[in-house]
Amino acid sequence: MNRNNVVWSRSVVLLFASIPVAAHAYIGPGAGLTAIGTVLAAIGAVVLLIIGFVWYPVKRMFSKRDKQRETRNIDQDGNTEKSDAAE
Repeated sequence: MNRNNVVWSRSVVLLFASIPVAAHAYIGPGAGLTAIGTVLAAIGAVVLLIIGFVWYPVKRMFSKRDKQRETRNIDQDGNTEKSDAAE
């Protein structure tokens, strides 16, 4: 078989596999609510994953930067100066 025939046959199989067919099956309320709950839990897990890997390191970086600014604003007497950003 040459490469064009392989690509053509795979395309046809994917086309037929993607056509929806009625299942004629009953999904009860328990299974339906379980499926909805599973989808919502998966979405929530992805959101928490993004928060954990993106937001908290960025938040830590900003707090570290703010602490460095505060240490630079201390004068010789040990008093802190108010900066415009704190207001």
